[in-house]
Amino acid sequence: MDKRKNYYLIIDTETAGSIDKPLTYDIGFQIIDKSGQIYEQKSYMIADYFIHNKELLESCYFCTKIPTYWKELDENKHKLVRFITAYKILHELIEKYNIKKVFAYNARFDYRALNNTIRELSNGFVTSFFPKGIEIHCIMKFSKQVLFTQKTFVKFATENQLFTPSGKWLSNTAETAKRYIDFNPTYCENHTGLEDVKIETEILLKCWKQHKTNDTLIVRV
Repeated sequence: MDKRKNYYLIIDTETAGSIDKPLTYDIGFQIIDKSGQIYEQKSYMIADYFIHNKELLESCYFCTKIPTYWKELDENKHKLVRFITAYKILHELIEKYNIKKVFAYNARFDYRALNNTIRELSNGFVTSFFPKGIEIHCIMKFSKQVLFTQKTFVKFATENQLFTPSGKWLSNTAETAKRYIDFNPTYCENHTGLEDVKIETEILLKCWKQHKTNDTLIVRV
């Protein structure tokens, strides 16, 4: 590890519960440098819900993927841990790599989900998932500044009918961004934490390559 480098945490969550109070049952993350080299890569299934609150999992949007998680756990693609364990490991890595910036695609949602979960599972003892001094940045916001303003994107999205559910606007999801940068209109997002982190990292690197300055900060913890 080169202490002169800047390292970045890319994180994604899958959640159950309500939109207003999402609770995290899957955490995936990578630590990278500006070139995209990967230094850490983790995928955690949260035992607090997979083992101790299976009823909650039935409320998740992608509940049909639950059997796939168990299959992939047997294949060592995930690790089953308590949420507090994932929290401690992530904090140790943030300190190890001196992480100052965290990125997520829909960062406000992931930030809210992680905070909700640590508050609930610590009975309010811990109120913030990330340590003080961390900046939370949004890859979707960056994509809107860089990728989704391009004429080639508008042409690609229109020709391939990549619209929001209302049909009034062009889609700005991570799946759409990935389809655009690969020019592959049939790509489908996996919707598991680590697999989504991988594509979100690709999107971030593409934005960095095309536009080195950005206004992506949503909150400083």
